[in-house]
Amino acid sequence: MASRARARARARARARARARARARARARARA
Repeated sequence: MASRARARARARARARARARARARARARARA
C-alpha cells in the first residue's frame, strides 16, 4: 500500500516536471 502511494506520488511529480519542461520549451520556441 505505502509503496503504491509512493510510486503514485513519484509518477505525479515526474509528469509535473515533464509538463514544466514542455511549457519551457514551448515558450523558448515562441520567443
